[in-house]
Amino acid sequence: DYRFAQAPVTPTVTAVPGDGAVTLYWDAASEESDDSFLRSLGLPSRDFEGYNVYRSTDPAFLDPLVITDGRGNLTFRKPIAQFDRVDGIGGFHPVAINGVQFFLGDDRQSEGEAADGLAHVFVDSTVTNGIRYFYAVTAYDFGAPAANIAPTETPIRIRRAPDGTIETGPNVVAITPTAPVAGFSDAVLENVDGFLPRVAGGTSSRIGFQVVDPRAIEDGRRFRIVFEDTLAEGGLASPDTLKTRNFSLLDAATGDTLIARSEAFREGREFPLFDDFGRPLGFRLLFFSEPLVRVNTAETGWNDAAVYPVALDPYIAAGFVRGLRNPADYRVEVVGAGEGQSTELQVRRRTTLPSRPTNVKVFRINPDGTETEVDYAFWDLTGDDFQGADATTPATFSADPALGESDRIILFEPRVGQPGGGKIITWQISLNFTFRDRQNPGAGDVATIVTRKPFLSSDAFEFATFAPTASADDRAALLERIRVVPNPYVATNRFEGQNPFSTGRGPRVLKFTNLPPQATVRIFTVGGRLVRTLELHEGSNDGLTAADLLNGTLDWDLMTDDGLTVSYGVYLYHVEAPGFGEKTGTFAIIK
Repeated sequence: DYRFAQAPVTPTVTAVPGDGAVTLYWDAASEESDDSFLRSLGLPSRDFEGYNVYRSTDPAFLDPLVITDGRGNLTFRKPIAQFDRVDGIGGFHPVAINGVQFFLGDDRQSEGEAADGLAHVFVDSTVTNGIRYFYAVTAYDFGAPAANIAPTETPIRIRRAPDGTIETGPNVVAITPTAPVAGFSDAVLENVDGFLPRVAGGTSSRIGFQVVDPRAIEDGRRFRIVFEDTLAEGGLASPDTLKTRNFSLLDAATGDTLIARSEAFREGREFPLFDDFGRPLGFRLLFFSEPLVRVNTAETGWNDAAVYPVALDPYIAAGFVRGLRNPADYRVEVVGAGEGQSTELQVRRRTTLPSRPTNVKVFRINPDGTETEVDYAFWDLTGDDFQGADATTPATFSADPALGESDRIILFEPRVGQPGGGKIITWQISLNFTFRDRQNPGAGDVATIVTRKPFLSSDAFEFATFAPTASADDRAALLERIRVVPNPYVATNRFEGQNPFSTGRGPRVLKFTNLPPQATVRIFTVGGRLVRTLELHEGSNDGLTAADLLNGTLDWDLMTDDGLTVSYGVYLYHVEAPGFGEKTGTFAIIK
């Protein structure tokens, strides 16, 4: 029953080839690791600390093996990226191995990382097309200094089979970045100016997106995003306000919940790359959420710039009532004397405003563009009708800089999204009389009041996903982009990997790049003899997958159709591409 400290659970990594880039993404299984050995010692057993990302051009991962111990022995690999959990643990671990200490990270959030310092996507944009790279994502723990245990890291499992093929563990991938096929258009989500379309509610918050893995994007699949909100009590000094509690991602066709009640909309949180069933989504969403309901000053104002600016504030009466920041837009219309009517409303313990005729009407602007008239109380603090007048005397909405006061319109309305839930006090509307060069509003003046709104239960977004495509538009220009690399071929090149066998020259390779989705490449001698025929993505266009469209390159091993090595010299090539046309050219081989 021999036991010892264990490394975290091995993450499962997926690699996506790009044009001069490789995208890696992985699951979060490592973060749930629990070390039973440490628990048996009474030490913290949930010891996951971070991720390391390694890159190599050889399957033995010798490229990053550059860190030596105190005796000069190569001991540790140097990662190209590290994601350290922000938890107060960082720097070099105190337990040394032959004089060298494991680096736990800098214990801080960097750009592109979540608030906890972790990430599950890494884009390597320092690669060269056509070269095969090996990547490993390892999870490491923080060890146990009290028991003299150094950190442990998930292993890099990779082996070369007898036939030269590479077999890897779940956290290791072999991938070759390459240009996509000619006319390629990446996967995309349905959007309006780069943001997902809102189909219900009136939020001013927005949702952007980023395609992570176009191969996982299903063409024409529809998704729906819904929200739950919560009423955050502000205490006696501030009003209550509605805030976003969580969101859920649904399959719009079936109604199935794919991501349930996630809080990944919050700043510093990372949108999950997999649904709750462990299936890759292929995209991640970017939430641009308003923190609370507040006035949009840029879009709020009168139709007449000469009028005192309109002000919208939550009504506050300490110890009695706090107005709710109702997530709605309003229109205030100044009408003739007595054409408006306020409602009786108790706004303080000893203050009840009477119902009386006024010269204003207030309307709530609904998300569908319709309007609903809103009940309001009128607190008369200025003008000839100020308080002393009979309740039947029409009140006039105005401000008086000399008194330092403005009349107040106190809204009494249902909470947005709960029309049958009874009425509550929400906002108060007043005039900002500090602009001394302005004037009071008169009949015919109209104020539009717009609020910024977080994601609420009344909101919903719905969008479709569109898989990658390839277009034959501008065929001549696309055919001209076809290249042979390297040209000339001189003895060897960087695209050729290490010889997997103990004897022989090893693999040779010459590449045809920027090819259309389907292409037949024929190689001839200058005398017109056919040397080799190569096919890119045989079959019909309808059968091409997103993975096919990501690869617009054909490799030639410098062998003839008869299995013989070609000689040096000049060769001709002919590309035949259905729907695109034909292209010819020459290249040279120097041995």
